[in-house]
Amino acid sequence: MGLKEQRKASSAEAPSSRLMRQALRPMSLPRAKFTFLSHRAVEMTASFLVIGGFAVWAVKPVGNNYLTLAAYVLVFVGAMLMGLKNGFWLDYRVKLCFSIALVVGCVGTAIGVGRGNVGALSEGVFFVLVPAVWVVLVAAIDLRILKAVISIFPFVMLAIGLVGVTYWLLASAQQPVAIWFYYLDLGLALGGQENGATISYHSISSLAFLLPFLLVSLMLPSTYSSRVSRFVAWPAVALGLCILLLSGRRGLMLALVISVGIAVAVIVTSRASSSIRRRAFVVLGAAIVAGTLSFPVFKVSPAKVVESLVLSEFSPDSPRGESVFLLLDEWRHAPVFGNGLGAEIAGFLRDADRPWAFEVQYFLVLNAVGIFGALCLAGITIWVLLASFRAFRRFPDRNSLVLAALTGTGALLIANATNPYLHTLGNFWMFFFLVATVNALLRIESAGDDAKPMNMGAGPRPLGA
Repeated sequence: MGLKEQRKASSAEAPSSRLMRQALRPMSLPRAKFTFLSHRAVEMTASFLVIGGFAVWAVKPVGNNYLTLAAYVLVFVGAMLMGLKNGFWLDYRVKLCFSIALVVGCVGTAIGVGRGNVGALSEGVFFVLVPAVWVVLVAAIDLRILKAVISIFPFVMLAIGLVGVTYWLLASAQQPVAIWFYYLDLGLALGGQENGATISYHSISSLAFLLPFLLVSLMLPSTYSSRVSRFVAWPAVALGLCILLLSGRRGLMLALVISVGIAVAVIVTSRASSSIRRRAFVVLGAAIVAGTLSFPVFKVSPAKVVESLVLSEFSPDSPRGESVFLLLDEWRHAPVFGNGLGAEIAGFLRDADRPWAFEVQYFLVLNAVGIFGALCLAGITIWVLLASFRAFRRFPDRNSLVLAALTGTGALLIANATNPYLHTLGNFWMFFFLVATVNALLRIESAGDDAKPMNMGAGPRPLGA
């Protein structure tokens, strides 16, 4: 077909098909022009802002919405600077996922407002505003920013562990100096449960991502894309395990065991070298030994933990079990599109300030947006997980980063089944970090640079090589 015939065929194409093809085209915006010196200044400033925002989210994800919003401003400004420097890019599949999530959120908010749900607009922040902000951040964040953020994870985990364990030791010994920890505004408090003395701590929710991420990072080669300070990561993981036991978060313990166990299975069954497999078992064994020794040290009974996990988390007589049946009963009244965001249940109250809030997040979503919206959101989540696993196989020099992020996000999704981690603005980074990683790797693949290794030195063999 000649050039004239091609132009005629293109002009004769249906307008609807052209619009659909343009909508699914990867979003790419032009870059701003900078001098050589301004390039370095912009990159350093952007990295500093993004690192600062992620650090705030990790250390204090809950308890202060103003601080959380300030962190969003830092990350947003830093991401905008990097986007103007390197250009914005969003894969069409990622863009489609965000579009579906926004449609589900808008429909759920509209139904909630129409039904007169008091919490409709408040819930709309999580289902509409959060995806709208993160779609811009994901389009601007590249692997260099992700690498900069990863570099602070061990130090953040170490700080969380040191503060929490030190407070527990001082408070358990009834030392007056323990009162000074209240000025940190981290929600530190000592309490007693049947399975031993526990602490309340705002930073505990960040363990859902950081602890499995660092554990898997220690199992894998330290490639360019996932260079984690092992000297800091080892004590950080040990202290993180201590905080996890002291917190009494049974669902979080189960999520850690399942996610890290799956990651070890992936490492063993992949084309990893024998040294990497040995390292994975050594790290796993060290974590098991450290956790086992921590039970008597912190006066925590393993039998009580398992018993309370079964009885408290899954028993129909528990508050969570009761809320599951109540949400399912309400959902049956509007099974397709749900009862709208912010729907309440008469006779059940978990939070007086937010009577529409429930701990069992997935059943809350089913009741709010119906089977249609729940399947859409579940499909998005499954695609992100599958896309990240494909990236793990596709990019040998980046698979340490991908598997660690996939394990962290997987643990978050498992723990979110019984605790509302994804019902707080400061916790969403733990999910969208994986989305940004997938989009950054798809950007490299789209540019045709996937064959170019990022590890330019003579380092350890990549896991998937």
